[in-house]
Amino acid sequence: MKLVSDEDISKAKKDVTRFCTEWRKRKRACNEILDQICESADLKKKDFMESIGLEADEEVGVNINDYINL
Repeated sequence: MKLVSDEDISKAKKDVTRFCTEWRKRKRACNEILDQICESADLKKKDFMESIGLEADEEVGVNINDYINL
């Protein structure tokens, strides 16, 4: 007896792919905005992020590739 159907597994994989795609889009947009702010204010990106309490995925040990390969 299967606890999870093949259809449910397939849907979950599609959802993960969709979520990772959205994650990449939002991360890219955030980085573009941060780059523009830092360039216009002549700030270092890392210093600015720290001053507003923003942590990058890499700083907290999160890697999108870990989720794509589920």
